[in-house]
Amino acid sequence: MTLLKGGSSGPSLKGGAGGYPRPAVAHLRSLDVVRIVVVAGVISVHTVTSTTPGNSQLGNAIVSLLHVNREIFLLLSAFVLTYAYGRRNRWKVTTFWKRRYLLVVTPYVCWSAIYLGVNSGSISSVGQGFERFGYDLLTANAEFQLYFLLLTMQLYLIFPLLLKALKALRQHHLALLAVSFAAQIALTAVFFYWPPSSGILGYWVRHPNANLLSYQLYIIAGGVAALHLDQFATWVSTHRRLVIGSVGVTLALGLTNYLADISFLHMNVLHASQVFQPLIAVEAVVFAIGLFCIGQWMDQRNSPRVLQAASVGSDASFGVYLSHVLILFTLLLPLLRDAGILRAVKGAGTPVTLLFDLAVIPLVYATCVLGVSIARRTPLSLALTGRQARPTTTRAGARPPLKWIATPRTAPSPVANSITS
Repeated sequence: MTLLKGGSSGPSLKGGAGGYPRPAVAHLRSLDVVRIVVVAGVISVHTVTSTTPGNSQLGNAIVSLLHVNREIFLLLSAFVLTYAYGRRNRWKVTTFWKRRYLLVVTPYVCWSAIYLGVNSGSISSVGQGFERFGYDLLTANAEFQLYFLLLTMQLYLIFPLLLKALKALRQHHLALLAVSFAAQIALTAVFFYWPPSSGILGYWVRHPNANLLSYQLYIIAGGVAALHLDQFATWVSTHRRLVIGSVGVTLALGLTNYLADISFLHMNVLHASQVFQPLIAVEAVVFAIGLFCIGQWMDQRNSPRVLQAASVGSDASFGVYLSHVLILFTLLLPLLRDAGILRAVKGAGTPVTLLFDLAVIPLVYATCVLGVSIARRTPLSLALTGRQARPTTTRAGARPPLKWIATPRTAPSPVANSITS
């Protein structure tokens, strides 16, 4: 199978002049907010867990609510892919894989090498370095956030079949979502409350992060939402109070569940704030819809400055995700530790530390955005940011640099994943 037939609406994407693809779908500015907030959420998790005591009940309560980032990432990835390819009449699977894998494998290899170099203190020989590098590439062990790129590669592999299945089951999407949701709840309940120690499930429980099956609900939900985008967007637009109210209720429910696990089930705070637990399925879906709602509202207000800032942040989001661990753990936190600031903040208690984190998080994000903006203008853009370099000059017959506009823009060239598309 090399060609897939799409739906009846929407043009196919064929190569245009200069090798650039012709526009197929409009860019959804509502998603810019989702990308920015979720990447900020990732930075927040890593900042809070690094500055607050591991046994802090308040710190882990915050982390438990922020643990929806990976799920929303994957939901967004499936949504963007389905939105981009679900309406095309025909598209070539091998071309899809070539484009997508180029833009995710390249930065994956590059950043694995960078983090290996940063963390190479225990490597004593060149041979050991190559052995470690090979292991890191297979397991995403070079740094803890890189597992998401392995998940992205798995999603790209199955996406053609996933899209075909979703279209074949178009009349049964509600039933499909219900079954998928029930399966996610059941799976995470086993992981969280009754984790097996042996067999396939035992192995899965010990290594769930880079296994796409651990997130099947979000892949299916993202694809279904994209295939019903018009209805979904209209519903969100006409039920904003309900959506925002649901976010508030879900936040309260998440905190209540966290405290109940500690108080009645006598869990330690680290276990009670784990990623794979049943309520995460509810939180991730509700929070994703809430962020889409906020993005939609901002888009409809059409404030040029706000939308410009959102566009810049969204464009840089994948590069920020890749580089934030380097900025946070190799540069910023060591500087704060050497200056005695980190010790003083921690000594003042967890509430003060969390307020301090509110300053650290945007500083890390802004620093990464600056670095990404510079990298995008160099030949290393693809390797460092997962995006092609921005043209700096306009030659005859070449495509001019992309400019942000207030009206819906056409889709850019294919990107590594939902964080940047």
